[in-house]
Amino acid sequence: MSEADPKQIYKDKMQIAVENFMTAEHEGAETLAPDTYAWAKAKLYDNKKIILQYPDDQEKVEEATDDAAAAAAQLLATVREKAMKQDRPDKLPPEKAEKEAIKVLVNEGGPVV
Repeated sequence: MSEADPKQIYKDKMQIAVENFMTAEHEGAETLAPDTYAWAKAKLYDNKKIILQYPDDQEKVEEATDDAAAAAAQLLATVREKAMKQDRPDKLPPEKAEKEAIKVLVNEGGPVV
């Protein structure tokens, strides 16, 4: 297996994480899911520090970007779940929330289409 360029891994995966985080912010993350928002923001920050500390270490960069993407995907799924609950007073079925989270994660944390 050939080694991937850590800078390209960072560019590709972190861009997805940041886009999901910004989408969640735009959709009301601070209000709808303040704890998850704070947690995801800290995860992105902490992982960015790891990447800056080890910019040429493919394994560390890949692990950090995966962690950041997962945190942003979880935030986006949580925000959308809470927004759906507000739109429907009846409780959102757990299987629907789970499907939304899986869609986000399967798409490498990219926006659900």
